[in-house]
Amino acid sequence: MVTDRLLGGFKASTPDEWRSAAEALLKGASFEKKLLTQTYEGITLQPIYSRQDISGFKHLEQLPGQADFMRCSSASGYRSKVWEISQELPYGTPQLVNEALRNDLANGQTEIQILPDLITQFGNDPDYAQPAEVGMCGVSLSNIQDFDTLFKGIDVENHSVYLRGGPSCLALAIVFFAWTQKYAVNVKKLHGCFESDPFGIWASLGRLPINLDTLFEEIAILTKYVSAKKLHFQTITVSASAYHDAGANAVQELAYSMATGVEYLRRFESNGLSVDDTAPRMQFVYGIGTNFFMELAKLRAARLLWSKVIQASGGKSEAQKMWIHARTATRDKTVVDAYNNVLRGTTEAFAAILGQCNSMHVSPFDEVYQVPDDFSRRMARNTQLILKHECLLTDVIDPAGGSWFIENLTKDLAEKAWELFQKIEADGGMEKGLRTGTIQKQITAIRDQRIKNAGNRKDIVVGVNNYPNPREVLPTPRIPDAMEIFKRRQAEISTYRQSAEPSEDSQILALLSKLSGKESEKLVSTAAEAVLAGASLGEVSRVLRANQAMEEPIEKLPLFRPSALYEGLRKKCEDYAKKHGQDLTVLQLNVGASREYRLRADWTSSFLQVGGVKVLADKDFGTVAEAVEAAKVGKAKAVVICSTDEKYTQHVPDLAAALKALPGRRVVIVAGAPGDNEAAWKAAGVDSFINVRVPNFEFLNGLINQMESLV
Repeated sequence: MVTDRLLGGFKASTPDEWRSAAEALLKGASFEKKLLTQTYEGITLQPIYSRQDISGFKHLEQLPGQADFMRCSSASGYRSKVWEISQELPYGTPQLVNEALRNDLANGQTEIQILPDLITQFGNDPDYAQPAEVGMCGVSLSNIQDFDTLFKGIDVENHSVYLRGGPSCLALAIVFFAWTQKYAVNVKKLHGCFESDPFGIWASLGRLPINLDTLFEEIAILTKYVSAKKLHFQTITVSASAYHDAGANAVQELAYSMATGVEYLRRFESNGLSVDDTAPRMQFVYGIGTNFFMELAKLRAARLLWSKVIQASGGKSEAQKMWIHARTATRDKTVVDAYNNVLRGTTEAFAAILGQCNSMHVSPFDEVYQVPDDFSRRMARNTQLILKHECLLTDVIDPAGGSWFIENLTKDLAEKAWELFQKIEADGGMEKGLRTGTIQKQITAIRDQRIKNAGNRKDIVVGVNNYPNPREVLPTPRIPDAMEIFKRRQAEISTYRQSAEPSEDSQILALLSKLSGKESEKLVSTAAEAVLAGASLGEVSRVLRANQAMEEPIEKLPLFRPSALYEGLRKKCEDYAKKHGQDLTVLQLNVGASREYRLRADWTSSFLQVGGVKVLADKDFGTVAEAVEAAKVGKAKAVVICSTDEKYTQHVPDLAAALKALPGRRVVIVAGAPGDNEAAWKAAGVDSFINVRVPNFEFLNGLINQMESLV
């Protein structure tokens, strides 16, 4: 080739030669401090990678669809089977979900994802709940009539069905199977997942409706049923999403999901299911954050690790394949400057697709503060459609494969995750780790680092702790009427119960009485008969769980969003303005020609505005007297002096003293580092200083508290 002949005349540069050139440009600054990046995973990212960084990687010799399946589980990738577009619909009633689902399926969504509310997931009917528990963050489902409404006008045979059953997956699946019998739906044509992840629910909520042993028995019953009927449903879920949204790093997510998967294999083995029975029925769920390359590598490492786990457990090649559902993370979404969430979701979805996920939910941009509407759902759905149809990401199998950086990062992630996984196993396993709080403590340590780094702006959250929109007004959330939904659902279940004839009640009781004996092969079909006769979800659950003890509570993993720090500050400023009829205002006293200190002036305004205070910085003052007069006639509760270091030496003592001598009280701040002048300037009246070394959130929280106290 011509190119080869041309390049053949040039000597290839080596990594050492590149480093020498880079160090020369640094002019004595530390190479390690300037060009190496430390991640939350304890991985050091190099500024550049070369072929030698991936030498000896055995998996590079493997093609997509070959064990260890790191590149993807299918030899044809997305060429033959595109990921499922599986959007959540967090609406409270079957009618609302049906309306949204029919619209979204007609406009690009491919999987029917049903997200029940917590009461339904706990196996209770609406009349066994409090008002705020019904239809919140999910749909209230209680009986076969609700499923009639839910699936009205929807062809379930031509869509994957993802039913988020939670701790009551068996009971919900029974109601679903009863519905398929009622309408003669061919269940052999159906495929999807009945999601049940006992450890994930336990970790995120700190509690379960029933003990773990009973939950695993129920999942085993469902798994045996779908296996015997040769149905194409997964019945077991391992979700790392709760750990991700609590602040965990990628190594922890991988290790916890592997440790959970191994414990589930053991649990189901004791319930009569082999590794080859269980593993193909498992789905893994990962939250996907904005660290693009880390998230991409995480999914590749997950497949590599799970293949290794199943191999070690004696599983066959087919059992080593991993099904991954990706969910763009809640952790990095913001209430402030919320349209940025569209861009975050796009980046996350891109990473998940290059990481070869099998299905995905992209968060609507307003998900964290209100129930999404048609517009925000459409934006989220179209994110996936554009990546699929316009970016043509389905045309190349594993496009990330072979990248020196990504392959190296995948290896580092996998090795560190395997090391942590082995430690969890040595310490007694995932269940013990959750019971003792060891897992929670490990995540808290990383979360605390994230909080610190967000608060000092080492980690930038665009529009929140940097690059703020000072004219933005916080949105008024669109929240459903919990009491209205509660009353509506109570009335519907009451009408449903009262509509049964005495003979039907007797039939229901007779069928429910046959559900004792968990190993009965007819349990699912008998329970479905009871549902067809009129039994509710809650009635089936109570019979299945009669006389069973509750599980011991554990420390729950709270949802963590770094942006919440600053959202709290802005809410305080907004509440103050509503109460007092005026903003908490800072007057920026720009002294001298602004071109001399423009960068400092802009930085200072941004430093303060991210807290929600109003900054008046549109005027430059030629003299100290002009600046003092502006402070005198204004209503600002704080002033920040901004100029050059040279002018500070000349003007700060006089200006600070004059400001303190004015009527009223105000906080006096200097933008910059005082150096040797700190004591003298504070004696003159300066209260504090802001510069790059000052923790932003801590300073603003204290400043806002000070300003609120001034009268």
